[in-house]
Amino acid sequence: MRRVAVIGSGVGGLSCAVQLARAGYEVDVFERLDTPGGYATCFQRGAYRFDASLHRIDAAGPDQRTGRLLASMGISLDLAEGDCLREEVWPDLRVRIPHGSEAWIESFSEVFPGDAEGLRGLMAWSHRIYEQTWELMERPHISRELLDLQALTALEVLDRYLSNPRARVLVGGIGHYLGTPLERLSGHALLVLLWGYHGERSYYIRGGSGALTSALVDALTAAGGRLHLSRPVEQVRLRGHRAEGLVLEGGERVDADWVISNLAPGPTFDRLVPGGGSERYRKRLAAMPLSNSAHKLWLGLRGPLDWPYETVLHTADGRMGVHASAAVDPSCAPDGHAVLSVTLGVPPDATPLSSETRGAIQAALIERLVPYVPNLRDRIEVASLATPQHFAHYSGAPGGAILGFSSTPQQATLRRLGARTPVQRLLLASGWVRPGSGLSGVLVGGRLAAQRVMA
Repeated sequence: MRRVAVIGSGVGGLSCAVQLARAGYEVDVFERLDTPGGYATCFQRGAYRFDASLHRIDAAGPDQRTGRLLASMGISLDLAEGDCLREEVWPDLRVRIPHGSEAWIESFSEVFPGDAEGLRGLMAWSHRIYEQTWELMERPHISRELLDLQALTALEVLDRYLSNPRARVLVGGIGHYLGTPLERLSGHALLVLLWGYHGERSYYIRGGSGALTSALVDALTAAGGRLHLSRPVEQVRLRGHRAEGLVLEGGERVDADWVISNLAPGPTFDRLVPGGGSERYRKRLAAMPLSNSAHKLWLGLRGPLDWPYETVLHTADGRMGVHASAAVDPSCAPDGHAVLSVTLGVPPDATPLSSETRGAIQAALIERLVPYVPNLRDRIEVASLATPQHFAHYSGAPGGAILGFSSTPQQATLRRLGARTPVQRLLLASGWVRPGSGLSGVLVGGRLAAQRVMA
């Protein structure tokens, strides 16, 4: 039996591990923290359960792409849609986006009638690109349409179909899930997201992202794999240019025929593979721009909140995402109470912050919510803030980048860094590599790494 060692128990690493264990490989996953999941985890503060990262997973229904991948791993999730996909709010305009592409086009047409046919054409294009991109995961044939798309930004894609500036912001809003501004975001990445969330539909996982992690861990152990918590990896052992195992903290040696790193590529080579890999590869990693990080505030509130699950607030200070988890999963708060998470994208930065600075950030985020939530300050029972420094500490991501490398045309989708590395039998499986970040992206990334091992 061939042995595989996986470094890190994020969704990409667990996805790869489950598929290899089900294929008969001996699989061990080593996690430095005392809980698995990476960003896909929940935490408790008093009576409230907060989700570290998740908002939605796309195409996870039983007859959809991600859903079929989950089923192939023996995983079934409790999914909820909520009343709408999201609501976007400006001082002078409120637009509720329903589930399903046809309902969305109809709703959009009432607000932007001059761009109705443009949106229909854009969605037809996104459907073709979505199908071609998934097919590419199965067989290496790139269409001319995909090749021509690679150089376009999301803004250039939107400009081809939509004339109203606010309509472009509304339709392109889904692209903010990838943490890169529309003028720099890959047009290919935007089109895949558009169909994945609007055409294939998207869902909240009841129990939060921790429920997905638990399901992956259960599937791993059911297939004979092993998860080792609080077991940091100090080094990837090499023989020449080939990985042959790990060295754990304390000096324990682990033999393996393949090593899969769920860490970011930079830390994998900087910390775990000293002297391994080509200088050209290391320089490439160092030069690749990162996605944004975030200031994220979780609030446990007294009293109910009549909000949809996801709301985007467009204010004079910029765009801010707000998620009301109890709208789709009442178990995250006591009866009659509410949970809000507020996410504001900021540049990656691992510089430590003082407690005074963190307090000022938290106060500023609350202040931005005050006009939208009556008596907000008096209703707060629990508040917890995460900054780029927190994301960097818990995930090891450089600068606390929450979505891997920035999804620009030069390094997104087909041009994104692949699972292979210059070190033989050392592969990458995370949101940092192809096909990209997001729960469905890292699940597929784990699949691609597993397929390379099995091949």
